[in-house]
Amino acid sequence: MVAIAADAQGNVGATNTTILFYDPDATNTIFARILSPTNGQVVTKPVPIVCTITNATDLLSYRVDFARAADVDPGNVAFEGPQFTTLTNVLLPPGTRSITDAVLAQFDPTMLLNDDYVIRLVVSDGRSLWYEPALVSVTGNLKFGEFHLEFTDLSVPVVGIPISVTRIYDTREANRTNDFGYGWSLGVQDAKIRKTLRNGTMFLGSRVYINTPEGKRVGFTAGYQPSSWLFPWLGTVELQPDPGVYEKLEIVGNSVVYSGGSFYGGLGGENYNPSTFNLTTKDGTVYTYDDTLGLQGWWT
Repeated sequence: MVAIAADAQGNVGATNTTILFYDPDATNTIFARILSPTNGQVVTKPVPIVCTITNATDLLSYRVDFARAADVDPGNVAFEGPQFTTLTNVLLPPGTRSITDAVLAQFDPTMLLNDDYVIRLVVSDGRSLWYEPALVSVTGNLKFGEFHLEFTDLSVPVVGIPISVTRIYDTREANRTNDFGYGWSLGVQDAKIRKTLRNGTMFLGSRVYINTPEGKRVGFTAGYQPSSWLFPWLGTVELQPDPGVYEKLEIVGNSVVYSGGSFYGGLGGENYNPSTFNLTTKDGTVYTYDDTLGLQGWWT
């Protein structure tokens, strides 16, 4: 596109620019893969994001970003939104048609809450776009510069479960606007339970994250225990703690049907997405949490 301007004295100025349009009907010849970290990998420290990109025509650019898996649909990442944080955005020189086994960015979990995250590679050739995701699990206690602060605004000592309302600031949430602004959230005995789902249901290897009463975020991996050798597809979901996690987490209502690596709530193929959990701490206290309603009770 060329723009030309002239004034009454006969002075003329011109400038030009290129505007690219995405054509959804164009033949997409882009091929892109995230080689590392791999899909489902557990990440405890900074890792390079290694990718391969090829195309039949010149490539224009690539971008690497990430988002918390709970904020997006890991099965459909072909959209733009504030959920994603950009790690790198590169305009490629003319004539570039392939990038092989190259480090395109770094993923640093040391300033992130333990949770599942989607790393996304977006590639453009000026006509088509390619979105390539990888789902990773951030775990561990290697957190640099973490600052956590709590203020209890209300505490009512009632029979049963004491009611408390707490304002929480966490630097790892500093780029997210929550209940009281960036980094601030309202804690009403909320364990912030997160589960990895595939097509709406838990599966073998699903991750479950929960905040302990002390405020530590811990993770667990879903395993399967068949009820008997006669019916190996009927059994229970067992949650295995991450290394260094001494709490025990159990699903209330953990009987499932196991098929094709996924868990189902019945023989009719109903999705299995449990909402109630029992967390046993190191001192033997058991806390019951609902992933929507928060703390429901405890006992020793």
